[in-house]
Amino acid sequence: MSEIDFDPDVPITLGKNEYKLRFTIPALRKAEIRLGQINGLTKPYPFNKWIMNMQTDPLNMSYTEIVAVLWAGLSCNHPKLLEDNVANLFSLRDFVVIAGKIREAFEKTLPQVSESEPQRAAAGIEEAKN
Repeated sequence: MSEIDFDPDVPITLGKNEYKLRFTIPALRKAEIRLGQINGLTKPYPFNKWIMNMQTDPLNMSYTEIVAVLWAGLSCNHPKLLEDNVANLFSLRDFVVIAGKIREAFEKTLPQVSESEPQRAAAGIEEAKN
C-alpha cells in the first residue's frame, strides 16, 4: 500500500474559528446513519447518493442534513464537537461555501485512479477467471 502524499483535511472557517473537515470511513458511516435517520429510513442513506443530489439539486437539501454531514466530517478532527453545536457555527449565508467544502473533502477521500488502472484491474479479473 502506498503512503498518502497529500493532506486529506479541508480547512473550513465557521464563525470565527478554523476547523478541519475530513471524511474518513467512520465519518462517512456517521453521515450515512444520520442521513438515514433524518429521512426516516431503517438503514443508512448512501453518502455518495447524497453528494450527487447536493450537486444536482442543492436547493432541495435540508439544513438538518447539511448540519449532520458537516458534523460527521468535522468529527474526525474535532471529536468533542456535538451535532447540535455545529448548527450554531454557521448561517444560511454560509451554505454555498459549506456545500463546496463538503464536496471538496469527500472528493479527497476518493482514490486517485490513473487511466490505465481500470484496464489493469479488469485484466487482473480476467486472469483470475482463467
